[in-house]
Amino acid sequence: MHVEPAGNATKATLYYPLSGWMKNSAAGTRLTAVPRGPTFIPVRTRITFDATRIRCVLLEISTVALRAEIAACGRQAANIPPLAWKPSAPSAKSVSEVIGVALAQIDSRETSSRHTAYTRRLEGLLLSTSANS
Repeated sequence: MHVEPAGNATKATLYYPLSGWMKNSAAGTRLTAVPRGPTFIPVRTRITFDATRIRCVLLEISTVALRAEIAACGRQAANIPPLAWKPSAPSAKSVSEVIGVALAQIDSRETSSRHTAYTRRLEGLLLSTSANS
């Protein structure tokens, strides 16, 4: 499969493959997303990707929230680059664990209010991880 989506104007995107892989080209950078190895695409970044048969968690992260998190870490929010984490990287392991917990909670058919809490925790971890990369 070959796709060329336009960049999202208000949200950054995180691709987290559960199975299969995808190769992205974003802002002149080649990235590969593999199971437990997510990729992060900044706001307004047009991408091209090729993928095998893939099951993927796709998360859109508010640019306003991400910029606030980066500023809280004492860094400039301008020019956030596309990122790819190897599955062995501590940040990738953190993202994997939180996504695993969130998926387990969704699968357990608990009330929707608990799903919202896990989604917020996941977004907080992703913001922190992306800001510190």
